Amino acid sequence: MIKAIEVIKMRKDIKHLIDNYFFSKSLLAEALEVCPKVLSDLIDKEVMPQDDKFMSLLTKIDMIKLQIQQAEEYDPND
Repeated sequence: MIKAIEVIKMRKDIKHLIDNYFFSKSLLAEALEVCPKVLSDLIDKEVMPQDDKFMSLLTKIDMIKLQIQQAEEYDPND
């Protein structure tokens, strides 16, 4: 995995999640268990996250995306 490329994808995922599901950086930051400044720096200032924070964010974003997919496919009649 090339970190710089994964960060580009991560930024796009974060922007998509904020625009379509969480509606604010604060709400998404809470779900990712980071302070809002981390997301602001990552998106607005294009700061490269430290390796430990990067892996944590990557894992949590993937989990949120999976949960959203499951929620959208959920049929209460099943």
